[in-house]
Amino acid sequence: MELDAFFKQLLVYLFAGTRGAEMRVKIVLALNEKPSNINELAKLLGVHYKAMQYQIDVLYKNKLIQTPQRESYGAVYFLTPVMERYLEYVKGIWKRYGRPKLRISEATYSAVN
Repeated sequence: MELDAFFKQLLVYLFAGTRGAEMRVKIVLALNEKPSNINELAKLLGVHYKAMQYQIDVLYKNKLIQTPQRESYGAVYFLTPVMERYLEYVKGIWKRYGRPKLRISEATYSAVN
């Protein structure tokens, strides 16, 4: 299935273009391994519950994760079928736009100092 241009832009924005991109990549990778609730994800990824809740809301509002129990404490989240289908694309986005920028910055910083 071919990705339309808008959806590609959305994925790049969410998984490379914003401040929480790295955490969102970690969340979808974790949920791909095991559906989890916000508390489990926060502990697994070493962040505060509220920070995790915010990132989950971003992914949920963009229909990349789902849960049958949205309003209940302890709701378990799953990847949507669309997110499962394009998980490899998201990994490619991160490889292209995510971490390499940090490595380049570190290398540049080391070369300058």
